[in-house]
Amino acid sequence: MRLSRAELKPFKHNDVESLRSVLSELEGAAIVAVESVYSMDGDLAPLKELVAVCKEFNADIIVDEAHAVGLFGGQRTGFRTGLEDEVYARLVTFGKALGYHGAAVLCNDNLRQFLINHARSLIFSTFMSNHSLIAVKVRMTCCQ
Repeated sequence: MRLSRAELKPFKHNDVESLRSVLSELEGAAIVAVESVYSMDGDLAPLKELVAVCKEFNADIIVDEAHAVGLFGGQRTGFRTGLEDEVYARLVTFGKALGYHGAAVLCNDNLRQFLINHARSLIFSTFMSNHSLIAVKVRMTCCQ
C-alpha cells in the first residue's frame, strides 16, 4: 500500500459498518484491502458482507490469503464462500503452510499486465525456479 502512494483510510477490524462509513466519505476510486484469515487471532473476515459493501460503493476489494492457504485443506483458501469472481485480486503465499517460497497474485489480465510493467517490487525480483513452481503445483494437486 505504501508503494502505491495512495491515501490510506483505515476502518475498524472486520467491522462492516465502519467500512461503509469510510467508503461513504470518499470521492473517486477506492480499493479495500483485507485478510481472509488474520494471523494473530485466527479470526475470519466477513468476506460476503465486505464484498457487498464494496459493491454498494463501487469499490474494489483485495484479499490477502497468506494465512489461509493450506488452512482449509489443499488449494482451498479463505474462499469457501464462492466469492472468487467478486474480488479484484487475491494474494497467496507458497511459504507458511506449503513450506516453499514465493507468492502469487490471482487477478484479471489487466491488473496482471499493469503489475508486470509497473510494479518495481515485481520487476526487480527474481523469477521462481522451475523446480519451485513444480513443487508448489505438486503440493497443491496432491492435497485437494
